[in-house]
Amino acid sequence: MRTSPRLLLTAATPTELLKKLGEVVQRVPLRGEGREAEHTEVYSAGCLLATLADTLAFPLSLFHRDRPDFQLRLPGREVGIEHLEVVSQNDAYLSFLRDQGHGAEMHFIRRARIDEPQMTRAEALAYFDAEKADPMAHAGAGWEGDSVEREWAKAMAHFALRKVDRANQPGFDALDARWLVLYDNWPQANLDADKASHYLSAEPSLGSVLQTFSRVFVLNERHLWEFDATGLRSVRTTRTVRSDSPV
Repeated sequence: MRTSPRLLLTAATPTELLKKLGEVVQRVPLRGEGREAEHTEVYSAGCLLATLADTLAFPLSLFHRDRPDFQLRLPGREVGIEHLEVVSQNDAYLSFLRDQGHGAEMHFIRRARIDEPQMTRAEALAYFDAEKADPMAHAGAGWEGDSVEREWAKAMAHFALRKVDRANQPGFDALDARWLVLYDNWPQANLDADKASHYLSAEPSLGSVLQTFSRVFVLNERHLWEFDATGLRSVRTTRTVRSDSPV
């Protein structure tokens, strides 16, 4: 646990910010290589600021810390940024085992559920055995209609609510504003960004989240969604900091 804020960078212009982010953000290891929360936290914060670079006030400073995960110092105000990776624990575990050589090289995207029980190692290895024996074993029925976007929205809202409790606990510095960034690693196929934002805006629990966080960002390798109390604020193309960092 970090006991005090650690300065990551200072920048006086968007150009300097992008240059400094390229120096600060390191490659995110594979799960089987020992990935830790700090790797994805710094990567996500880097992509967030890179994508927003032309809209931020300067000079700015970024600190890595606890409760919240980041402190963004802007002219006249300080913003606390809390981070959470949205990922199915079973998919994260399967990915960890794949990095160690288990499973088939080519495989179907697994349709995750937010309420599914955690796989045991034996269950995960049995999943891989079935996959190797029959490439179609886990093909499933596939997504129909808008189910990809609906399920994605429910997953984002579900994980965002987890951070509300944390942010309201004693010892969490409110600073002048609170932002939440969700790093989207939820399994899905061909997500429609506009439909996805529509369904997330309509999730009743998002209103509760936005009572605690003034802005909620959802980030993946293609898009950055931004929501505030009025609903969807924008959908931008993500400016990634590194091209060699896996999800």
